[in-house]
Amino acid sequence: MLPDYYKILNIPPDADDKLIKRAYYQKAKVFHPDINKSINSKQQFQILNEAYQTLINAGKRKVYDFKLKYGKGIVLKKSNAERDRERSSSYTGNQAKSNTQSRPPAQETLFNKGIVDKFLFFTMAFFGILAIVFGTLNLFASDTDDYSDINSIVFGIAMILILYYGWKMIVKRD
Repeated sequence: MLPDYYKILNIPPDADDKLIKRAYYQKAKVFHPDINKSINSKQQFQILNEAYQTLINAGKRKVYDFKLKYGKGIVLKKSNAERDRERSSSYTGNQAKSNTQSRPPAQETLFNKGIVDKFLFFTMAFFGILAIVFGTLNLFASDTDDYSDINSIVFGIAMILILYYGWKMIVKRD
């Protein structure tokens, strides 16, 4: 059974943060283990603290109210913002966040990685190899001793080298 935090703090369900804090501080003065020396004061204070932590946080309160109304077995899906906050607070050890805005996670699209990069690379590599092959064939097929056809071979080799260097940079970046 889910405990009724509103009854624990003696506040109405539509109480604002100010009323929640005031009720918590009044109850904390009574049930704090340093003040109250009874055996179960520590347990009562922990329940009181749990009630306060749940009701003062808007997200936790929303989930608690939903579970209180519809039952404990219901699970609400968390929003992306709530998950990001939990990840960042657990990563930083619940320390105070800096004023810098965190960048949203990069969405992988067809143009970021994958198919388009590979297609363009292999297409350009294919044309570079074709330039080398046709330049070599044209060089051996010509009857003259003129080596002007060597330009296509040099172009093909340069293209393959530039593609190889670019591909290495892409792989290193990932």
